[in-house]
Amino acid sequence: MIQKPLLAFVFVEFGSLDYLERLKEFVRKDKDILEFFTVAGNFDYILKMCAKDMDDVDKKLAALKGLKGVIRTNTYITLASHKYEPTVLPD
Repeated sequence: MIQKPLLAFVFVEFGSLDYLERLKEFVRKDKDILEFFTVAGNFDYILKMCAKDMDDVDKKLAALKGLKGVIRTNTYITLASHKYEPTVLPD
């Protein structure tokens, strides 16, 4: 991720479960999408992705928005990380 310093959270509203497998495949293939969550609220999914610059973010968003079923997205670019401590919790 050092060569891709931008971190973005992309909220996705999805309209039809008929196309959900296409979204999942898109996420699996893109190594820059680090995490993928189903959420409750105004959006259906959140993607955490890294990118090398804003043009890279723009290209990734264009590809995402081109998928059937995607109604809208809302993207937040992080300015700073104040805590990042991935852990493995015991069973």
